[in-house]
Amino acid sequence: MFNQRLLYAALTSTLALVFHISAPAQSVDRSQTLKEVEALKKELIEKEKQFLSPSAEDQAKFAEFLKRPYSGLIRLFPRGLYDDVLLKPGGASFYSFARLSYDFASDIEFRPIPKEKDDAHPPIEEYQFGTSPNGFIVMIGDVPLEKVTLTDDVIKFLSAYAPPSTIAEARAGWRRRLDWIEENGYEYKKYVPVIVNRTYALRSIVYGGKGNSDILVVFRVVRKATDESVLILWNMLVKFPAPPAPR
Repeated sequence: MFNQRLLYAALTSTLALVFHISAPAQSVDRSQTLKEVEALKKELIEKEKQFLSPSAEDQAKFAEFLKRPYSGLIRLFPRGLYDDVLLKPGGASFYSFARLSYDFASDIEFRPIPKEKDDAHPPIEEYQFGTSPNGFIVMIGDVPLEKVTLTDDVIKFLSAYAPPSTIAEARAGWRRRLDWIEENGYEYKKYVPVIVNRTYALRSIVYGGKGNSDILVVFRVVRKATDESVLILWNMLVKFPAPPAPR
């Protein structure tokens, strides 16, 4: 019995010593792996940024317009194409003009028109833009972006629109997603077809996410790329005070 106890104690001490010695090595290995993961993540973020950025040629083409304050040139991919590939929410199909970021709490969404039969790559005519549940979007037509102002009839409805102040009004906005309002001969909708060389306007009211926002933006689809993305040139006409959440 004495010998068995002595042997058990010796083995226990030896194992403790081995674990004590190997623990720092494992810690060092995991620490190094973490550093490598962080480096790869930074590289992936940079690669994705390059992938989403408009080309130098496109930037140069619209350089004069982009001198305007609160303007930009962005690339959107249709929802469902790169959802599982890109880090950006919805595979870079959502964008927030208010926060200048690809964000689920977005002002605009680029997506295929829902169909009964799946079609991974529908033609551009079968895509649509959507906006926030309590906002509206309108197609203005083939009008130069710089010509659209707050005094235009098509903009007046969007500018005067009052955000919902109660939960009931906000919920009504959700139920109204597929409806539209007709004013001054224009249809203000939740979703509109995507057409190259057309100008649009939207009033987007967003609650939650990284904060409430309320904006009026005009934008134009300036090009469709061979990779299914669209380039959007945009200009913010008004940034309204952030609305309080409906009560």
